[in-house]
Amino acid sequence: MKIEGGISLKTILSNLRHGFRTLSHMNWVSSSGFHLAGLLGVVGLVLAIRDGKVGNLTSLPWFSERPSGSEKNWLVPGLQNLGNNCFLNVILQALASCLYFQPFLQKVIEECELSMDEEQVANLPLTAALAALLEELCEVGGGRLVLSPRRLMLAMSHHIPNFNLTAQQDAAEAFLHLLSSLREEFSDCYLPNQCSLVDVFASSCRILIPKREDQSEQERWRKHFLGPFDGILGSILTCQSCSSQISMSFESFHSLPLSPVLNNGSTIMVGCTLEDCLKQFIVAEHVENYHCSNCWHIAGIKYLSSVEANEDGD
Repeated sequence: MKIEGGISLKTILSNLRHGFRTLSHMNWVSSSGFHLAGLLGVVGLVLAIRDGKVGNLTSLPWFSERPSGSEKNWLVPGLQNLGNNCFLNVILQALASCLYFQPFLQKVIEECELSMDEEQVANLPLTAALAALLEELCEVGGGRLVLSPRRLMLAMSHHIPNFNLTAQQDAAEAFLHLLSSLREEFSDCYLPNQCSLVDVFASSCRILIPKREDQSEQERWRKHFLGPFDGILGSILTCQSCSSQISMSFESFHSLPLSPVLNNGSTIMVGCTLEDCLKQFIVAEHVENYHCSNCWHIAGIKYLSSVEANEDGD
């Protein structure tokens, strides 16, 4: 670039620092077609860098240091999509993140190994496949790794032949199928082989297995019926007039259909927590137009008593 009047770059820098009065009287001629704004931008950047007014340039992408060869990006494995089984992959990834499910599976396998022979333990293909796959999903590596759930799907298909695992399905329904299939497979490990259900609560009834002599029959039945996702929901119907208990029922469940707490019945409450959803789920409900038999009985006794009293008075 040529500047008429013999103005040097040093002079330009001086004018940039002390004002643009001199520059306004200059006639600029660019042989290469560059504009004045481009030169001013470059000069301004040079001044800013020299005066230390630009901060840390390493934060910019083009100034950042490249990672050394020894640094790696740690990744968790992924799952191969076989057909449209993404719903199942979501369940498996969620189970791999659950702190209580993997230890539960390992404990089931250990219990079965202690109470059964090797041939019977080999009859747990679904439990073994799921435990192995979840363990692999939790292993963090330095490269990309894709795992196949084919072995698990084949073992699961024996329990639910009418549920197509390669087609698009509901994840909640598939989760319940998986839990029920697991229970069906390893239930024999927890069923007592010496005592009946009537004897479960007998204090003298114990089953002796290697390394677990202190495990009572009641504990084994509890483990059989209650896994990490199992629970018992109780429902009690009470009359508010006479305070009598009308009915009591218990129902086992694998999952609870919790709904978020709403404000004015339309929007979700700000800061809604799982505890809030549980409180809403177990809140007492009022049953309208229900006739309590005990209240009718009490009313009938009072009526007959009053009639008898009137007859005696006459």
